[in-house]
Amino acid sequence: MVLIVANRWLAFGNVSRELVLATFIGPLLGVVTLVFLSGGITTLITSYQLSVSKNFQLPYAILTGDGPWHRVLVDLLLVSPVVLLLAIGAIFRLDRGRNRSYSWPSLSA
Repeated sequence: MVLIVANRWLAFGNVSRELVLATFIGPLLGVVTLVFLSGGITTLITSYQLSVSKNFQLPYAILTGDGPWHRVLVDLLLVSPVVLLLAIGAIFRLDRGRNRSYSWPSLSA
């Protein structure tokens, strides 16, 4: 949300109506689907509270609770391997020729 609002002044891309709609409708549909699949809002809240209370006792959480920075990549690879691999692959497809130089406005008058 901050990037979409900041784009008005920084002008680093285009904010379209579709982008704003996807920003709000996507998460809303995700929450509705999660509530539907869990069996209701009370079941979802109860299972979340149970998960949070049990997470402090899991050996994996105890062993990796305060670990190195690459632990985040391992967690992402376990949760969503396709998304992480596509993001890493996109790094090698960056077009260095499209590098734009922006001049920041001067604060001095």
